[in-house]
Amino acid sequence: MIQPLAMTGTTHELSAETTASLTDRLARGDADALDTLYREWYPRLLALARRATGRDDSFAHDTVHDAFLRIIRTPARCTTDAQLSCWLRRCVLSAAVDSLRAEARRLAREKRHAAPELQHPHPADQLRWLAEQLGTLDPSDRELLRLRFVAEQSLHAIAQGATGLSWSAVHSRLRRLLLTLRRRESEPIRPCSTAEPLRRDPDHTPRNTP
Repeated sequence: MIQPLAMTGTTHELSAETTASLTDRLARGDADALDTLYREWYPRLLALARRATGRDDSFAHDTVHDAFLRIIRTPARCTTDAQLSCWLRRCVLSAAVDSLRAEARRLAREKRHAAPELQHPHPADQLRWLAEQLGTLDPSDRELLRLRFVAEQSLHAIAQGATGLSWSAVHSRLRRLLLTLRRRESEPIRPCSTAEPLRRDPDHTPRNTP
């Protein structure tokens, strides 16, 4: 249940007759009624906006201004100050929710547009980058990646082929290759000639080597 706003900090409490008259004039578009409501309630509504949003004074002021736009567009007739308090509270809290959602959407848009070339790379750029990275690899590493991801061979099938590796060594070496490629992907683009060569896996030594 929405509780009425505290009445502290004002010079007087509006009587039932004054509240009814005020909101009736407000509903008819009376500018003086809006000015009275603004002067009487703005400090309390501002404090409510600060608590509801947890933002600075500028954000809270904007929230209250948005709430008053709602008040002007859809005025309510209240017969008691408690009814008026609950109505104004609802207007401010609704404006606070909308303000916070708008801020979240704005921040999300800024994040998406901050580095679009990194977040949404063009497929052609991705292929070019991958070709450059593969070109820096040892031929045996490229062949290992080809067997696994192009020929789609299993680890056991690769190990039983001409690689001279156990299936666990194949798994370890592939994992190390992929981790290095992912790390490179997060780094600024560098000339292909300066790309860091992948370290050879110690298990790369053929099993049949004397």
